[in-house]
Amino acid sequence: MSQLLTQPLWNALQAPIEAARPNRRRPSLDLRGDFETILRHGRDGGSWTAAADGDVRRGQRAYLLFYQWNRRGAWARLIEAAALEPTLAPILPLLHQPIPKTAPPGGKRRGRKPRA
Repeated sequence: MSQLLTQPLWNALQAPIEAARPNRRRPSLDLRGDFETILRHGRDGGSWTAAADGDVRRGQRAYLLFYQWNRRGAWARLIEAAALEPTLAPILPLLHQPIPKTAPPGGKRRGRKPRA
């Protein structure tokens, strides 16, 4: 997997992440890997599983992280904080992503079934 988040970029992204992060009891298992998947999805498009190099679980985690942060407004706060950091200019366009409207990879959409 090619790395979009080099160590200097990841270190610069730590402060905006902590500023934007919604209150949670436990941190993500692999926050850097999930952010890498989100950035690859923003760069390449396609499915979340393809952005995670075929790893369905990582694709699901990245999708859920992005969806939940977007719903809570944390993703917009992250973009605002990252825009103030000049070292994050290479990845700033990748942070602007459309809101996902599909089910996570490997999962099913929840809700009522349409009537026939």
